Amino acid sequence: MKKLMMISALMALAFGTYAQRGARKDVKPEERAQKSAEKMKEELGLSEEQYQKVLSLHEIRSAKMEQRHEEMMSRREEMKAERDTYQRELKGILTAEQYASLEAKREERKEQFKKHRLERRDGGGHHRK
Repeated sequence: MKKLMMISALMALAFGTYAQRGARKDVKPEERAQKSAEKMKEELGLSEEQYQKVLSLHEIRSAKMEQRHEEMMSRREEMKAERDTYQRELKGILTAEQYASLEAKREERKEQFKKHRLERRDGGGHHRK
């Protein structure tokens, strides 16, 4: 029973953290780690020693996650710049009609992908039973 309560508390903590990601930019990694550790201390009744260990663990993880997030954002910007360069060069090679046709086909594939994704999400996909 105690194990079940602990799992429930951790799940609630995870969902609460996920729901608050929108405000992520305003909170420093250290603050996020401290809030998370304090919440665990309160919900799970951690001793001071446990709290300090959990806090340390959260600080390390939070710093790593922040670094990964920054790397991912940097990589995303690089990829966007590469995509923009590719599109400019492609547009210079193709005629206006060819480029318009290409864009129309891309848009059509994009819509098909969205439709397929919605069908899968709504249970219309063949992989669900």
